[in-house]
Amino acid sequence: MGRNFLAILYSCFLFLGFLSCSNVKSMSLMAIGNYEYVRGNYQNAISNYYNLVEDEKYSAWGYYNLGVVYYSLGEYESSLRIFSYAKKTNDIFLNFNVNYNEGVIYYNQGLYHKAEVAFKEALKINPSSYNAKYNLELAIIKKRTVRDSLNS
Repeated sequence: MGRNFLAILYSCFLFLGFLSCSNVKSMSLMAIGNYEYVRGNYQNAISNYYNLVEDEKYSAWGYYNLGVVYYSLGEYESSLRIFSYAKKTNDIFLNFNVNYNEGVIYYNQGLYHKAEVAFKEALKINPSSYNAKYNLELAIIKKRTVRDSLNS
């Protein structure tokens, strides 16, 4: 598996050679950060993503990936703060993922109304997302259940 990954990574670097040098550096930082994240080397992933943030073109993706790492570490408030920087882009795919992940964090924190709002924002971007619809329903049900138990 390690050799296959290295072969794919090498092929990606060859392909990236046709792009500008700054793109190659940024894409390399992203690829290495993603690799480190998957391996559970969160500190190395964070280091690569912070370097990626310095490139204005890819900074939103760097912030998004940092938010994901902080979420994985259980640092929910840091993750939400970092996600807010990632939202400052016109990248629809990225904004969907940020809103969706914010919804997941809010849900896990028991903030069901905020989760509902975040999932609705995600669905405005991608109305066909099954996961966002499903999680929205869960947030609404939980919000009602909590409200009903408080009223009892």
